[in-house]
Amino acid sequence: MAKSYLSATNFCLFSPQIISSFHDVGLTSDDIVDEGVRTLKDLCLWRFSKVNAQTLSGVPRQVCDQLTEGMSHSDRGLVEGMISRTDFKHHGANSAKVESACRSIVKTMHFLKFFDAATIVQVKA
Repeated sequence: MAKSYLSATNFCLFSPQIISSFHDVGLTSDDIVDEGVRTLKDLCLWRFSKVNAQTLSGVPRQVCDQLTEGMSHSDRGLVEGMISRTDFKHHGANSAKVESACRSIVKTMHFLKFFDAATIVQVKA
């Protein structure tokens, strides 16, 4: 694997809100990535490979099912992958906060165009 980095300069045209959104979904501009990473979807899937998934159940499973209704199989998998790797323990048994967090994650993914195969990231070698 060659050492390739997401170039921070690629994010310079984005507002602080967008930069924050990348951090919200667990991606930063200085991660070393595999050579095959070209789209945000690729980046997300690559990042998933570094974090163990938990079985989706309860509120996260219910919300994920609601939010992915009508999505393609691959987009649904992307959402499930993100939510299954999110630690909700700090919300305790507060299902409203867990639901809100899940909705926020998916909203951020839509905002950043993770579901658009045309959203290309530039990787700096």
